[in-house]
Amino acid sequence: MYGEVNEVLNEVIFSGRFESRPVFMVLDPVALSSAAKRLGQNEEEVEAFICKEVGKSLSRTGNPYARHETQLKFWCKEGMATKPPFTALLFCLSHAAELMASDGKHTQGNYYVRLSELTGLPKDQLSLRGIDTEKFWHWLARWLVSTDYRYGRPTARPVNQFKYISIAISQAIIRAGDRACFHDMFERYGFAGGYTVTEAEIGRYIDSWIRSSAANRRLRQAWADPKLRPRICEIVLAELEDWSEASSASNVGDREQLAALALALSLVPGFPDRVAALSLGLHGEQGDVQLLSDRQGHQLTLDNDVFGSFATLSPPASVPLPEILLKGAEYVALGQNRTFRWRYKAVIPFVRAETGPFWIETNKTALGSPHVILVRDRQRTRSAVEDLLNELAAPGFTVATSADLPGLPAGWVLYENVCLMRMPAVLPDNDLRSLVPVSRAAGLQSIGGMRLSRSVWHRQAPPVLRFEGSKGATCIELFEGIDTDGTVLAKAETDGEACELDVSGHVPESGDMVALAHEAGKEAGYLGFLCRTARRPRPLEVDSLQGFQYASPFSAQSRAELADGDRSENWVNAAGELPSVMPQGFEVLGAGGEAERGFARLPIENSDPIIRRKAQTAEEFEAMSCGERGGHLWACETPPPRAKPSTPLEQTCKDCRLSVLTENRGKPPKRVQEKEREPVPRAPHNLVPVEQVDHDLLLDALCFLGEGSWASFEALLSSNVSEPWQAHAIARSLEALGYVDLARKPGAGRIARWSISAPTLNLSGSGRAHMRGFRNATMTNAVREFLVGGGARDVSEALDGQPLDIAFDGIEPDLAALLVQSIKDPHGRSIALVLDPPRAIARRMASLGSTRGMLVPLSVADDVAAERYDLAHGRWNRCHDVLEPGAYRLAWRGQAYAYRDGRGNLFQGPHEIVKVLAARDAGINLHAYSQANAEFVSRLGADPAGLLARALCACSGRLPTQEGGVLKYSQVPGDLAAAVLDVLYSTEVPDESS
Repeated sequence: MYGEVNEVLNEVIFSGRFESRPVFMVLDPVALSSAAKRLGQNEEEVEAFICKEVGKSLSRTGNPYARHETQLKFWCKEGMATKPPFTALLFCLSHAAELMASDGKHTQGNYYVRLSELTGLPKDQLSLRGIDTEKFWHWLARWLVSTDYRYGRPTARPVNQFKYISIAISQAIIRAGDRACFHDMFERYGFAGGYTVTEAEIGRYIDSWIRSSAANRRLRQAWADPKLRPRICEIVLAELEDWSEASSASNVGDREQLAALALALSLVPGFPDRVAALSLGLHGEQGDVQLLSDRQGHQLTLDNDVFGSFATLSPPASVPLPEILLKGAEYVALGQNRTFRWRYKAVIPFVRAETGPFWIETNKTALGSPHVILVRDRQRTRSAVEDLLNELAAPGFTVATSADLPGLPAGWVLYENVCLMRMPAVLPDNDLRSLVPVSRAAGLQSIGGMRLSRSVWHRQAPPVLRFEGSKGATCIELFEGIDTDGTVLAKAETDGEACELDVSGHVPESGDMVALAHEAGKEAGYLGFLCRTARRPRPLEVDSLQGFQYASPFSAQSRAELADGDRSENWVNAAGELPSVMPQGFEVLGAGGEAERGFARLPIENSDPIIRRKAQTAEEFEAMSCGERGGHLWACETPPPRAKPSTPLEQTCKDCRLSVLTENRGKPPKRVQEKEREPVPRAPHNLVPVEQVDHDLLLDALCFLGEGSWASFEALLSSNVSEPWQAHAIARSLEALGYVDLARKPGAGRIARWSISAPTLNLSGSGRAHMRGFRNATMTNAVREFLVGGGARDVSEALDGQPLDIAFDGIEPDLAALLVQSIKDPHGRSIALVLDPPRAIARRMASLGSTRGMLVPLSVADDVAAERYDLAHGRWNRCHDVLEPGAYRLAWRGQAYAYRDGRGNLFQGPHEIVKVLAARDAGINLHAYSQANAEFVSRLGADPAGLLARALCACSGRLPTQEGGVLKYSQVPGDLAAAVLDVLYSTEVPDESS
């Protein structure tokens, strides 16, 4: 029975739910319910039942853990290929500590009494052999690290002088059922996700919140022990990560769930001026579109239609941001017990998102981190902000008004390049409290680098470790391994309160590291992290090993979703010949050719500011929103007896219930007349888009990960590009070259998921071969050595905008066939040999039919904000309705593209497809073919995608070149061009009912 119990716990604890997040060996409500159901027990009794079965597996004489040690040795010998055989044992040890936490007495004697009651073994026997349990915790951590945190990050560490029991205590300082209490704190202080909170900062919030009625006795007793506080902070941070994702995904029980909405800001470089794009939404991936309703009953959607990791509210007409910025907003999820809320603030700081090319609203600032700040354009507020920034921030910050920055709401200004360097001498007015860091100590942080997932970085782009304290000399030590018992790799120390250590040059062969920070001689920060490359990629699960298969010429899907008989590679199982005759009329390209990125918003017009009305009576004043009134009505809690001036106190707006932390510093001194300060410089009107992408590094990162959501792809480029369309363009280029396969959402056409393609060698009739799909340095070197040794020539070259093109000349088919039999990738897959790749891909593409699968029927109001595509000039023009046949761009659910056919049916589809359909109806070509130059030409904004682009790029092994408003694909034979044109222009549009 122990084996069955252990298997169930492995399934519910290591299900992947805690990927890259701290995992604790106790059952939270979700895991408890699942375990009880699988074991056929009541939820109230399942934990005791598991511990009883563990007790039966223990020896009554000598070492009680002898059987488990034997299993551990065998498991290690087998390479830890399965989930641990001792999970149930560690759960039992942790559950004893969890019961002890109920007493609030974290003592050695109390622990073994509880463990004896659970297992039925004598207390003295368990206490005598407590040392034997440490090895199980050690190997659990080793296993979690070996899986690159796919099942969670290890959390077991001693917390007090009782070393062996305190490891178990670290799992259960807070009972799993009590963690939901902290949701009140997250809601109260407006946490919205998307930014990093350190242990030092969360500790300040807990210190204030723990005195509230939402905290129970067990939590207060645990927080009262200074030795337990660092572990409590770690547990609360893990709960915050779960809560911020759950608030965008599912309801929790019958209790009303509140989600704090946030603003996202994109500063889009443009010509002649850059543009600010401000959105209201929720951080995280939504999955299905959520339907919401505002106070007036208007329906809205919440979806990741702009950013992969931030869901925005739409349609824009129902999200009046100038009004919301003054009055706040509240929405309810239809059919669910959830409320989404945004509250007014006169000063709104933003921090750079770690998951995409945008800034996200934050309820706190941090020392040393870049910020932008949105401020109500009132002279008193702006003067106060600028006085504070002159005191706290590094020089160089700028300001932009709505006249300077299109898209910025009228009545607001934006301060940029703000980096706070110090705490204020005197706490500022209430509206400015959000600009003051919660803690003088920012704690131990990992900055920069290419982050592959939480706590995992690329080996060639590791992070910089930064520690900022407040009590004296600081130090950072870097260790190899899973704990601080390993080799010291590097050390940085300073007499000041800030310390920094660049991990580059110190990454060990294993890539497993732990950083330990000290302040004034005491431990003050702990961070475990990994550095990886595609030399040892993440193991692919059975389903994922199948990869993606193109179900239409335009989009792929997971082979796991297909029947076994329908699975194939993207270049095989396609019968028939390509068209031998070029369609008539495609020798000439239609006029026009303006670039269309397909991800920009409709032209933005700054709204007029909301006119601030004056209240004539007390009743009218009370009825105003905080923004209309010009400020919050604060009520501050009474300081506890003998509280220090630095004790965090909670103050709450009596009207909108916004809560912030402040400090009890008494009345501020009277301000002396200050000298006239220099005006803040205006921000520049235009900026060049940022695109500093190492494409080889990106491809290696993708090969390590294997596959993922669009948000995971976007996150890899978050600090390297400035606009979402740039990430889409890079993904499309990798797809066209054959490195990745992309799954797109029907209708919207947006990329939903990606998967690295299987390793292939594309061999043309001339004897030139290109490597595509999965690769790593070991595999590439082996291929190069094999082919060059067989007489081939290495003609690899570095090309702009793509990874190194690994290519060889003079390859005979026999040599290529021998290669694919000799070399495998780390997943055990042979390199596939594709002969005449352009035609192989084109035959597969032609067998999948037209692009009609990407069209879905659409119904919108006639007066929706829209633009119609001008086929003659290649640009979008404003229009009053969408009644005429043609291609449209709509302000609907963010932004949508639509096609109206001659029968009046309206369909949503990708912008490339709706343009081609409209052009076909009008007899205008957006593509052409030059027989003399063997060039396929496409108007920008109608460029082929999916297998269409891959077949064209396979002709030369390169991406197309851009000349003016067109793209040119070289070395394209006529039959291949005919096949692509046939797919594009012979699309049969379905009936609206289909």
